[in-house]
Amino acid sequence: MSDSSRNVESENERTIEVFCRVRPTKKLSRLYSLEDNETITFNVPHEQSAGVVNNQKEIFQFPFAQVFDQHVKQEDIFDHVAKKVVNNVIDGYNGTIFAYGQTGSGKTFTITGGPEHYSDRGVIPRSINAIFSHIDANRSQAMFAVHISYLEIYNNNGYDLLDPDHDNKKLEDLQKVVLMDDENGNTRLSHISVQPASSAEDALNWLFIGDTNRVICETPMNDASSRSHCIFMIALETRCLRTDMIRRSRLNLVDLAGSERTAKTQVDGRILTEARAINLSLHYLEQCIVALHEKAQGKRVHVPYRNSMITSILKDSLGGNCKTVMIANINADDSHVIESISTCRFAQRVAMISNSATINEELDPSLIIQRLKHRVEELEARLSVYEQGESGTAAEDASRTLDPHKISQLELQIDGFLDRDDDGLVSALIDLPKGQLSHSFLYLKRCIKSNVKQSANEHIDPVVVKNLKSLVDSRDKEIAILVGMLKAEGIGTREHRSKTTVQVEAAIAATGAKLTNDQTDDLVDRNRAYELFRQDHPLTVTIQKSIDELKSKFQNAKSMGERIGSLMKDIDKAKAVIQQRRLAESVRRVSDGEHGDAVDDGEVIELQDKMNRDKQIYGATVSALKQIKAEIEHIQRFLSKSTAKMQSEFERGWGERQRPAFGEVSRVSVNPKIGDASVDADIDAFYTISRQLVGKSR
Repeated sequence: MSDSSRNVESENERTIEVFCRVRPTKKLSRLYSLEDNETITFNVPHEQSAGVVNNQKEIFQFPFAQVFDQHVKQEDIFDHVAKKVVNNVIDGYNGTIFAYGQTGSGKTFTITGGPEHYSDRGVIPRSINAIFSHIDANRSQAMFAVHISYLEIYNNNGYDLLDPDHDNKKLEDLQKVVLMDDENGNTRLSHISVQPASSAEDALNWLFIGDTNRVICETPMNDASSRSHCIFMIALETRCLRTDMIRRSRLNLVDLAGSERTAKTQVDGRILTEARAINLSLHYLEQCIVALHEKAQGKRVHVPYRNSMITSILKDSLGGNCKTVMIANINADDSHVIESISTCRFAQRVAMISNSATINEELDPSLIIQRLKHRVEELEARLSVYEQGESGTAAEDASRTLDPHKISQLELQIDGFLDRDDDGLVSALIDLPKGQLSHSFLYLKRCIKSNVKQSANEHIDPVVVKNLKSLVDSRDKEIAILVGMLKAEGIGTREHRSKTTVQVEAAIAATGAKLTNDQTDDLVDRNRAYELFRQDHPLTVTIQKSIDELKSKFQNAKSMGERIGSLMKDIDKAKAVIQQRRLAESVRRVSDGEHGDAVDDGEVIELQDKMNRDKQIYGATVSALKQIKAEIEHIQRFLSKSTAKMQSEFERGWGERQRPAFGEVSRVSVNPKIGDASVDADIDAFYTISRQLVGKSR
């Protein structure tokens, strides 16, 4: 930071808060118990094989900030664990939330969430929604900028999951991320993309793209095991309009790969190599945590952050300028009790680390210059008013020199004053500078003229409603097309098969090669093979349920859109009637020479009450429609991800199956080279066609 920057201390050093979450088990476990949801106790009986004399410890007790038992909801996890950290990030602090535990203990479900149900959203999507909800509510007071990065650490190598060319076939195709130190000794990430996000939908789409590129593998402990550490980074920049300060904060959401006992899981090959790399990086992480504790006691000076990439990146989160919380995920099944105890021990060491977090804010020279320019313009406008008097021309000139943001704020206040019964704005307007007061009267004059000509509609934006209706209609058409494609898939498959079969059989027959019917089917009937694969895939049932749920939500959204349109018409009609009656009453009072404030009659009061009720229903319906829109987008992302996963698995299996088939074709009884030019040409043509078919099948 520059000399003009400053970090404001928020509070004294605090230790990292540690929480525990127990994954649901199929059978009731009697080896653990909870006390006041703050302490978990494991009771491990002696092993008979150890003999009569056995001093093995039986009871293990671990305190936590809070322990969440098996059936806790994702919403509760966010409210009790993550919400405070997210609010701190909004206030300008750095924040980190990381999940630790053995493989299959529910870390990814906690951090990212389940893809099938909207209620299963994890910490990342809920944090995104919380940040953008705050931004949407405070856009008139500050300028915000949000940027997203997504890093994967696989075998101690970093990869950018948001590489613009995200249609990668292999992890090695992704951009490699490199650690670098700046002149101040701070660790920086090089070659990692930083993607802007202007809305929650943008940020969630980046999350979806990154998750699609993650390394996932089936292991004996977990059908979809994350084989890497992943860090989802949200950078938030806040420029307050009333001050010269700019705040820059960062939220790190870390899903650590699960530790596992390779002797117990009996894995080998590539999975064994991955497990070794994961266990080694977690070992280095534990080394850093032990070193930090010893450093606090004065027993050590050096902390070995550089031993691994994950510890280098988490340097600030562990013992630095950051508010950090940890979630220890454990599997309460009896067969995993030893690993659960190990996870709790690790959590206790983390709980002893102290962090000193400060607000990251600094003076922004551009804001200072902009503010001073507006101040000079305002003073010049006020001077012009004093010199020229209160003429209309001077008032308009003063209005034009105001800050556009100040003009917008004044007009919003006047709109609220006209719509509500609260007269508190009158006293506030009296104290305004004359330039702002002049603009207020000019804007009020325009509003009155506009209201006399036509009914005003300050609170309801027909463009928004029209866009929502258009969105619902387009989504309804999309799902209809999707269902139609699924129903027609069998017919299309048969037609495609017959045409392709004839073409390929004719091409191969021209070479003189002999193939069996089974070999021909394996070579050309790709669509039929995919259809059979899709029918037997475990995701097919879930996808169909999601499609049915999507249709239902589209129907609900369509009904809500129609309801919103009806309410808008009723409100417009009531407003027009009220304004006409009030105008007629004002004309009558002027004609009769009456003085004093006009009083609404019973019909106007009744219409006003009904209009207010309709406005409340309208607001609630719009909020519900936005919620359904978010759920629809969540289901669509799940369908895209599931379809891509199914297609990838089929491509991998199809390629492995086709290579032996083409190998058999190459061994049919055709003499490779016999010296006859025409025959040799036919042989070459055969091999050319074979290579083309292999290339198309991949």
